[in-house]
Amino acid sequence: MINSFEKSAYTNLSTMGVMTCPCKCILGIINGVILLAGLALAAAGGLLLALASNPSLANTLKDIIDTVIKSINLVTDGSTTNPVTDDFVELIQPAGIVLLVVGLFILAVSILGYCGLTCYTVILKLYVVVLIVILVIEVVVVAVLFAGTFNDQIQEQLQKVVTDKYGGIDDMSLYSVIPNILMIEFHCCGIFGYEDFNDTVRWNRTRTIQVGDESQTVQLITPIACCETNGTFPNVKVLDPYCASKPNNISSNWNTGCWGAISEELSGYRLAIILVASAVMLVQLIFIVMVMIIICAD
Repeated sequence: MINSFEKSAYTNLSTMGVMTCPCKCILGIINGVILLAGLALAAAGGLLLALASNPSLANTLKDIIDTVIKSINLVTDGSTTNPVTDDFVELIQPAGIVLLVVGLFILAVSILGYCGLTCYTVILKLYVVVLIVILVIEVVVVAVLFAGTFNDQIQEQLQKVVTDKYGGIDDMSLYSVIPNILMIEFHCCGIFGYEDFNDTVRWNRTRTIQVGDESQTVQLITPIACCETNGTFPNVKVLDPYCASKPNNISSNWNTGCWGAISEELSGYRLAIILVASAVMLVQLIFIVMVMIIICAD
């Protein structure tokens, strides 16, 4: 005669057995989506690595950036400098490697899941351990980012880039192009203000500007990208030709740091980012529970 404990255990196992089939189906579908995502990321990484070695693409990018810079309407004293090719490769290659590695890792995890679902329980156990580790890492990363734990270190590295590599409005280096785009788009100047450029070693402050029919040589106090502009980026023009040599709070954003301006812009998406991150991690948790149900049923 079956006692109550054995009956309860039998009922639980029967319930798990019934749940195993739909769980495997759902996990199989989700794994398929994850596998495709891994393939897409790996392919994108491989494409970036291939493009980084293509000089013609870098030259095309140079022409586009050159057009954007000249549209600001204060580039009158010669052509742009520093071909973007080297910086382009320097930026694109690491991005391609990261995408390739992440894509291959996702592929490996999804294949591990398929092997566990169809072959061996021990592989499924390894799979659930990997999923738990990934979830814990995600929770830690999200918590660290929103807590601003590394803000000081990030700001220090950004200041080093500005000091060592920023070259002005017509410098084609990505270390100049990206800050210029951000300063124009977010109506800001430097990390915390124009004084961040006081010790910049590559930026030439002597500049020829066109005022009406007259060319004048001026000494810049702020980068031209710190000026207030009319129009929508990239088709923008400065309000005042003297905005960088004689800045004021009307014609220049010289006292508005980009760290605060961009942080304020992103804060509007803070709740949405938290909700999306929480939803993703909740789905992963459910995913882990489903895998554990299959393991227990086996």
